[in-house]
Amino acid sequence: MPELTLDPPAAGAAWTPSPLTTGLVTLIQAVRGYPCVSLLMTTQPGPRMTPADAARLERLRLHALGRLRAEGLESRTAVDALDRLVQEAVAAPTERG
Repeated sequence: MPELTLDPPAAGAAWTPSPLTTGLVTLIQAVRGYPCVSLLMTTQPGPRMTPADAARLERLRLHALGRLRAEGLESRTAVDALDRLVQEAVAAPTERG
């Protein structure tokens, strides 16, 4: 398993989703940086995210952006990173549901 990192991958870098484990959830909950955005949801297993799951992820993305905006934390860097990661997640396999 690749080393876990809390930094978004560089633009154009390969990204592989990590399997959701109790250790990963604990790591996510331990983040103290501010702002920090985590989007977690169940999905239907498949070679790529289903349209219904992609729509749910988009709603989560919009909710996160709204919260960042409300707190005056909507930087271009954060928005671009979140948008890119969501696009990559939509195109990636959803293995475990």
